[in-house]
Amino acid sequence: MSPVLKIELFAVLKGTSQLARFVTLDEDDRAFLERWARDWIDDPEYKFLWQEIESGARRQGTCASDAAAIFQSLIWYAVEARHIAKSVEPDGDLALREEENRREYLLQLAAKADALAKYCSDSQQYSGISVELWYELMKPLLQQLKLRLIVEDRCVSVLELPLPAYELPMSVHLLQELHEREAKLLRRQAGEEPTATTFVSRERQHRVRNAFVHKITDYLHELCGTNADGKPHRKAIAMLVNINFPNENMDQEDVRKTLARRGR
Repeated sequence: MSPVLKIELFAVLKGTSQLARFVTLDEDDRAFLERWARDWIDDPEYKFLWQEIESGARRQGTCASDAAAIFQSLIWYAVEARHIAKSVEPDGDLALREEENRREYLLQLAAKADALAKYCSDSQQYSGISVELWYELMKPLLQQLKLRLIVEDRCVSVLELPLPAYELPMSVHLLQELHEREAKLLRRQAGEEPTATTFVSRERQHRVRNAFVHKITDYLHELCGTNADGKPHRKAIAMLVNINFPNENMDQEDVRKTLARRGR
């Protein structure tokens, strides 16, 4: 019920909600939530729309079925959609570019690890180089590796022990394997090619608003089964847009037209 939504909105604003630990609010976010709680809850028409979302979320079953948990998810999605939408102004999808740059950097590191692995492989034919390279690379690590001497009750570096006490395999082949594994892990961390975080309109004037419409629709699909064209929650989407952008007066038809641009 919408009174629960109002309670959750004020709880986030006061920092007493569990959700408050997972969301960072700036002044614009707080103004957005205050408008929502103050002006867009109590009217019977608004109550019906929030109840539709609650009912859809219960049917969807992707979060806890109690009203408080459902509306906490709705609030989080709305704030997150705001942040993502703001990131597309003025230069497009900044979040996507950051992910692309991060992935490219990790792939470059992986290529360098491959090059080091090849160098180690090539250097194995020169045994003197192999031993020296292996020892110099391993020395800092071994200096930090401490063993406790029970008799003397003190810790010492492995390198302080007499040589018969330990065996250090002098094999550059192990370094080769290390760099090959490093390259593999870096590529795994880089992952797949990142995708756009939201729709970015060529129309600069309404780019942020349109991005918000698309992102909140995606989130409502997760929460309560909203279709890609906004049905059956176009009116609620329009209301969230008008709360977020006080100077807008979006209606269901505007939502339909905005979402129709996704496939162009």
